Amino acid sequence: MAGPRPSIKDKDTYDARRNDGYTKKKSARIANARASDDQDPARKGSKAPAYEDWSKDALIDAIRNT
Repeated sequence: MAGPRPSIKDKDTYDARRNDGYTKKKSARIANARASDDQDPARKGSKAPAYEDWSKDALIDAIRNT
């Protein structure tokens, strides 16, 4: 017999993502991450400024140094 099924913590977010075309799995991950106090998916990502804010010389240097 299978164990308990996982549950969706934020049903509204899940439904919105499904309506946007996301898969069931990805929608559930997003919805559950948003509902969790330990995770903050909106704040994840790089701390670097947007490329639009960089000067042309800084962009060229960054590309050459990779």
